[in-house]
Order: sequence, then C-alpha cells, then structure tokens
Amino acid sequence: MKKGMILASAIFVLTACEQSKKGAWTEADMNDCIKDGKAELKEDAELQGVVEMFNLDVSEFTTCVCKNAEKHYESYEEADKVLSDDNLSEEKAMEVFGDCFGDEFKEMMESVEGELDYEMDYDDEMDYEGLRI
Repeated sequence: MKKGMILASAIFVLTACEQSKKGAWTEADMNDCIKDGKAELKEDAELQGVVEMFNLDVSEFTTCVCKNAEKHYESYEEADKVLSDDNLSEEKAMEVFGDCFGDEFKEMMESVEGELDYEMDYDDEMDYEGLRI
C-alpha cells in the first residue's frame, strides 16, 4: 500500500511537471492548438475560403499548422500570442501556415510572385511620366 502511494505520487509529480518546449509540446498544448485552430477557422471567413478553395481537410490543415508552430515556439500559448497578432508579418505566417496549404497553393503563389517580379522589372524601365527611358 505504501509503495503504491509513493509510485502514484511520483507519477503525479512527473506528469504535473511536464512542460512544452520548442519542438516538443505537451499533448495538452497540441490538443488545445488543434481544437482552437478548428474553432478559429470557422470564424475566419478568408482563411476558411482558402481552405475550401484548395479542398483541404480541416483536421489535417490545423494539425499541420500546430506541428509547424511547435517547431518555432516554446508553447501553444506563445504561438497563439504571436499568430493572433493583427500585425503578424507575412514571413512569420508563412513559416507556420505555408506548407499546410498544399502544392497547388505553393504553385499559385510562385506564379503570382513571378508576375510581380516581371511587373517590377517593367516599371523600373519607366520614368516618372510613364515614358520608356
């Protein structure tokens, strides 16, 4: 009986001390991230539209986002603060969300970036009145 109490206490202490760290979140943090991600997706019409446009599975998408966040942040709490910021940079967003949109999204983004590069090169050849230099 005494050994059982000591063992139970030791297990309780070990699990109570479990903390997330970058690259290894606790199961609770990962579950909270996925659950909250699904809920936020329902409220964000723009993101929901992208997910639907590329025919992504919501569970796979949110799991992917949370696993990417786990690689970059110490905990779900930290990731949530950064990713919920209205001033989130495109670079930070793409670190976490980018590859979760799938290959079709990546191809579309690369083609848009190529078009923008072409337009910028063309604009560089124009003077302030729109005449070719």
